[in-house]
Amino acid sequence: MSRVFLDVISYEGDSSTLIYKFPEADFNTMSQLVVHESQQAILMKDGRMLQSFGPGRYTMDTKNIPLLREVVQIPFADHKTPFHCEIYFVNLTEQLNVNWGTNQAVEYIDPTYNVVMNIGLSGTMSIKVHDGRFILKHLVGTEELLSTKGITGWLKNICQSKLKAYIANYMQQPGISIFNMDTQLENISAALQVDMGPVISGYGFKLMLLTATNFVRPQNCEGYNKIKDLMLRQRVAVDNALVDQKLELIQEDTEAKKLVIEAKGLAEKRVIEGYTYQQERQFDIMEKLAANKGIGDFSNAGIGIGMMASLGNVMAPQMTGVLQQSMQASPATAPDSSSGDKVSFCICCGRPVNNEFKFCPFCGKEK
Repeated sequence: MSRVFLDVISYEGDSSTLIYKFPEADFNTMSQLVVHESQQAILMKDGRMLQSFGPGRYTMDTKNIPLLREVVQIPFADHKTPFHCEIYFVNLTEQLNVNWGTNQAVEYIDPTYNVVMNIGLSGTMSIKVHDGRFILKHLVGTEELLSTKGITGWLKNICQSKLKAYIANYMQQPGISIFNMDTQLENISAALQVDMGPVISGYGFKLMLLTATNFVRPQNCEGYNKIKDLMLRQRVAVDNALVDQKLELIQEDTEAKKLVIEAKGLAEKRVIEGYTYQQERQFDIMEKLAANKGIGDFSNAGIGIGMMASLGNVMAPQMTGVLQQSMQASPATAPDSSSGDKVSFCICCGRPVNNEFKFCPFCGKEK
C-alpha cells in the first residue's frame, strides 16, 4: 500500500490548547508549513528538536531547513524526498482566567485578640507561553496536546508554598486585620505578581497578570464570630455617635438661622414704622422710667441720668431732658394763700400744692 504524503501542514485549533501535536508524521521536502501569527511550530525527529518556526509559510526543503539534511539524504527524481518527523504547534495567545488559590487553610493568630483562625486566598491569573521548547521538553513529553485545563492544577501546586508564606507574613503587618482584608486585595495582587512572576517564568510561561479576588475567612469559628460581633457593636456605637453629632450641628444651625430670620424681620419692621434700633431702645428705657413711681426723687433722678449718659451721645441728652422736665413740672414758690380751697398741703413733704396737681412738684409723690 502506498503512503500518502501531505502537501500542507497547519493547525486551526481552539485558543485553549497550548501545545498540539500534528497527527500526521509523513511529509516530503516540498510540503508547505503554515504557522499563524499567534503560533510557533517545532520540528522534531526521533525525539530531537530540530528547528522552531515563527509566523509565516515555509517549504520543508533541506535548503531552507539545514538540519533536515541529517535525516533526509535520498533525492528523488521529482525532487520530492519523503521523510518521517513530528511537528508540534505552540499556542502563543494569552490564557485568561486561570484560577489559583490555597488548597488548604492557612493558620493565622490574630495579634490583638490572640485567637487562632483559618484563612485562605484565591484569584485568577493570565499567562502565555514564553518558551515553547522548554514546555515541550519538560511538560508535554510524548503527549499529543497540552491544554489550559491541564496546567491549572500544576500551576496551583506551584503557587501553594508561595501563597501560604506570603499570606502569613502579610497578616502580621501593622494595621492589617482580618476585617479589612477586602481593602488590601489590590496591594496583595501587585505584590504576588512580583513574587510569582519569576517562579512561573522558570517553567516556560510568562505571568501577564495576577489578581487576588477573594479573601477566605473562617467558617463556623467561635473566636472569629465573637470578634466579629464585637467589631460590629463598636462600629454601630461610632455610627450612632456620629449621627447624634450631626443632629446637634443641624439643630444649632437651625437655631442660628432662626435668629437671623427674626432679626431681619425686626429690622424690616423698624424700616416700615420709621425708627432705628437705637431709638427703640430709648423708647423701652423711657417706658420703664415712666413706670417707676419714684421718678420724682432726686436720688432716683440721678440714677436715671447716669443710665442715660452710659447709653451714648444720642440717648443721653434726650433722656436727661425728660427727667429735668419731670422734676421741674411746677415752680418752687409757694402758692398764694388767697386762693383758698385751690391749695392743699403734700402729705409727704408738707409743702403747699395746687389742687389741680395730682403729684407734688417738690417731692414727686402722689398727694
